[in-house]
Order: sequence, then structure tokens, then C-alpha cells
Amino acid sequence: VAAQRKKTFMAAAAVTVFVCSFWYWKNFSDKGSIFIINGGESQEPVIAVCPPGDRSALVVNTGTRQAARPLVNLLSKNGVDSVDAVVLCESRKDFCAGSRYVLTGTAVSSIVLPEKYKRSWFSKSAVETASNSGITVDFIKGEGNRQFDKGGLRCSFEETPDTSPVYNIEYGQSVERLKIRILGSVSGPRTVEINAPGRDKI
Repeated sequence: VAAQRKKTFMAAAAVTVFVCSFWYWKNFSDKGSIFIINGGESQEPVIAVCPPGDRSALVVNTGTRQAARPLVNLLSKNGVDSVDAVVLCESRKDFCAGSRYVLTGTAVSSIVLPEKYKRSWFSKSAVETASNSGITVDFIKGEGNRQFDKGGLRCSFEETPDTSPVYNIEYGQSVERLKIRILGSVSGPRTVEINAPGRDKI
């Protein structure tokens, strides 16, 4: 990871894990961590945000099983025993085929995904697993530009004419929100930008 104001996370063909630990909320003394996993059968990034001083996390996308299994292991090894929400940006295999491993491998409170999830067997399976496990299911409604806002989680997905959609996720309360931006790509891995309160873009 380049030591610049703006750092770019890119993925290789094999499963790769990037770990960024820092004080991203100035009021906490403990470090928080962000894990970005790429590779396997999918080029979509799998992201886990672990706030400082907390034993819960936010997961964005689960990828395929090659990424979901290392994610569950990482959370366990870092003392994270629950997930506030699993956000699936799309219902396609690349985004959610590994959902079952995450939904059954740790205590998940809610799953958030596009309302037209029935278009994909993988997202239908994720909803069934969540429902059978007593996990709250929330939907991102609309076509094209879509939005979701509930509690400390806010999502806005932007359609772009030249690349795949851009996904914006905000996590946290008021001014202490961590902002994640997953940029579109014509082909190949995406770029992930992270804005932390009181910190430069990374």
C-alpha cells in the first residue's frame, strides 16, 4: 500500500488480504482495522470494518467462498464476535456467493441487499439463510441510482455510463462516519477509497 494521501487497493488473481489499522476515530485509544480481501473466483472487493474498542464489524460484500472463508477466520482471530450488517452491493455471484459462510460463521444482526434479489440464486440463498437464522433482512430499493439509510448505515449506489456502478457506504454515527467508496471499473479489479474522520483519504 503506497504511503500517500490517497492509497489505492488493487487485487491480484489469488486471494489477497490488505489490512489497514489506524485510529480512525480520534476519541478512541484502541486501533480499528479494515480488511480488504480480493481474489478467488471474483474480482469484487470484500471489505470488513472493525471499529476501535468494539467487538462488532460491518461487512461489505462476501465474494465467493474463497474470500468468505478467510474473512470469517480474520474476524475470529481479531476478536470480532458479531457483525452489525452484511451489505451486498449486487445480487450477482461475485458479490454474494460466499454469504452462507459469513451468515453462519459469525453472529450477524442484519443483511442489506438489492430488493430484486430473486434474480440470482446466490442472493436468494443468502436471504433464505438469513431468514432461517433469524437475521433481519433489509432491501436497497429502486433501479439505477439506489439508496438505503437506516441507523448508522447509509448506502448510495450510482450508475455510471462508462464503467460499472460506484458504491458509497457510510458507517457510524453523525460526524464519526467512516466513508467507503468502491469505484467503477471497465474491466479488472476495482479501486477502494476510504475516508476516516480526522484522517486523510486512504
